[in-house]
Amino acid sequence: MKFLLNSKFLYIPTISAFTTWCCLAYDFVFEMGIAGNVAFGGIFFTFAITIGTANRRRFEAFDEISELKSNVMSLADVYQRILPDRILPVVMDDLRTFFPMLQSVLSEQKSTIKLETLLITDRFFQNQLQTIFTLKQHGLKDPELACVMQWHQRMRMSMERLISIKEHTTPVTLRRFVYYALLVTVIIMSPEFADMEWFGVITAFLLTFMVVVLVTIQEMIEDPFGKAMDDVRFEFIGRIQERLIRRDE
Repeated sequence: MKFLLNSKFLYIPTISAFTTWCCLAYDFVFEMGIAGNVAFGGIFFTFAITIGTANRRRFEAFDEISELKSNVMSLADVYQRILPDRILPVVMDDLRTFFPMLQSVLSEQKSTIKLETLLITDRFFQNQLQTIFTLKQHGLKDPELACVMQWHQRMRMSMERLISIKEHTTPVTLRRFVYYALLVTVIIMSPEFADMEWFGVITAFLLTFMVVVLVTIQEMIEDPFGKAMDDVRFEFIGRIQERLIRRDE
């Protein structure tokens, strides 16, 4: 609902339509020809690249979360098979803290994650590494130990990639340039819209509206861990926590 109530959706297209109306009222009408179409098309092509980049980062985040879920469940399988009952509950409790910790890290409002938060993740991985070395003391053979170490390494790599996706977005200067260039181009094309008379006023409003909506969507998906409708939904944490608990039964 907040997305639909964005004031930019109304006043910016209205300015474009009003500019077209002024051109129509004062008979300031001419066709820009192929030059205007090429200019607008070139800028829009650049915008398509930037929004595609933002969307790709979003899907990369989903892939990394899937990798983390797979590795956590695999670690849980090995822990339950190898570790004795006297230390297994403590180890599993520590493992279950991972995804709530992940949510707290990625849900921070600021693009730069605080050092204290990162240190918490470091301690988690250090604890897991210590647990993995404990597995060898309880009979885990070296080839299997190497596989478990690889899961640990992949978890850490996925975690760092998610943090990188959170902190580094599409260059702000490029996004701002494309946004304002698109709007200015639409307004400059007002005399050409006026050539269509009143239908041109409607066309200017609708075209500017679509540009503003697309730019707003890009801003929303730049951070895939926010609270927008298409961001990562952390409801999966409850399900995977339940799966980890049921393994103890």
